[in-house]
Amino acid sequence: MNPVVELKDVHKRFGTNQVLKGVSFAIPRGQVVAIIGKSGSGKSTALRCIDRLEVIDGGTIQVCGHAVHDPALDIRALRKDVGIVFQSYNLFPHLTVEQNVTLAPKAVKGMNAGDARAIAERVLRQVGLLDKAQAYPEQLSGGQQQRVAIARSLAMEPQVMLFDEVTSALDPQLTGEVLRVIEALPRAA
Repeated sequence: MNPVVELKDVHKRFGTNQVLKGVSFAIPRGQVVAIIGKSGSGKSTALRCIDRLEVIDGGTIQVCGHAVHDPALDIRALRKDVGIVFQSYNLFPHLTVEQNVTLAPKAVKGMNAGDARAIAERVLRQVGLLDKAQAYPEQLSGGQQQRVAIARSLAMEPQVMLFDEVTSALDPQLTGEVLRVIEALPRAA
């Protein structure tokens, strides 16, 4: 079985600072994998390289059949297959939860409003926030906002989800809430 994410001898530097030094790993479909390391060890950089937010200096990255290292990569096609959720929720404060979740499927995939709402209902149920669909971000706790950010990414129906320090700004109770949602994702797929 081909891995859904595979890095081979990946190198990335910022000026004279070499952040990734020959990183290699393969992740099969359906696995939840954590990259653990001290601050500044390259965890976020590795994730940003997998989603082509950063360009690598050497090696290869294959994600969902996309050669991420290839300068001719169709980035739009990659972003349809890879979702990423950051520490900052980046929700639009003037939009409801449902509007935040349906925005990308309508704008990027050209989905009609009814289909986008059906997907929003499904993913909001999946993250336990269907009852908050008409709320605004300021009416939600930090954990709820992070779960909306996860739902927003899930609404694009990616094959791979990347999470970059999604619980670092949350208290222990909210951290557990978000981690339970992440842990359940492969079972829901």
